[in-house]
Amino acid sequence: MHGLIPLHLQTINGDAVETVSARELYEQLGLDKSHWSRWSKANIVDNPFALENVDYVGFAIVANGNETTDFALTIDLAKKLAMQVRTHKGEMVRDYFLTCEKRLKEQTSTQPVQPIG
Repeated sequence: MHGLIPLHLQTINGDAVETVSARELYEQLGLDKSHWSRWSKANIVDNPFALENVDYVGFAIVANGNETTDFALTIDLAKKLAMQVRTHKGEMVRDYFLTCEKRLKEQTSTQPVQPIG
């Protein structure tokens, strides 16, 4: 399951954070490619719980010879969007994010806590 959705380092609001491409997430969720524009507008741009330059940043790309918009999504937003999809691939993506989270927790729990001061 390693590498199901590639992680990218992106600067959002002045901080370097790990993100995923909204287009890559959309494809991995197994959603109809012809509905991308409507899905991204409803679930990212017009989502009252997703803030631009906090939860995502948009950027122009060329896909199939046409300029379109992709979004760098924070991992948290990507997980929320994956939770909404009821497809077999959506379940795989949710499992992938849960596995990533478990590995991160395991890594941080084995590192000694540094005292403050």
